[in-house]
Amino acid sequence: MKRSRFFIPGSPQPSSWFGRVIQAILLTAVLVLTLMFSVVIIPTVIFLGLMAWAYIWWKTRALREQLKAAAKEAQTSTANAPPAEENLSADSQGIIIEGESIRVEPRSERF
Repeated sequence: MKRSRFFIPGSPQPSSWFGRVIQAILLTAVLVLTLMFSVVIIPTVIFLGLMAWAYIWWKTRALREQLKAAAKEAQTSTANAPPAEENLSADSQGIIIEGESIRVEPRSERF
């Protein structure tokens, strides 16, 4: 028996032309079913994702409005606030130092 180009070890090869026809029909049916399945599943997943996004968007609309109002209020209260020098306490010198520091130990203390 002659092996085909696409021989997979351990798989039975059709022994006659009838077996090859049946194999081709089954392969075609599997490909068509796979295509049909993907045509249904992919749009369904997209639709469900859009519905979940719309639900979350709708349920958080009040929170978004509160955040907008708070941001607007903070912006207007900052514009009306007195300058920073007037808000300093008596023991404060008005110097703000921000940053990071790294503690370096001498070599003798490391071990």
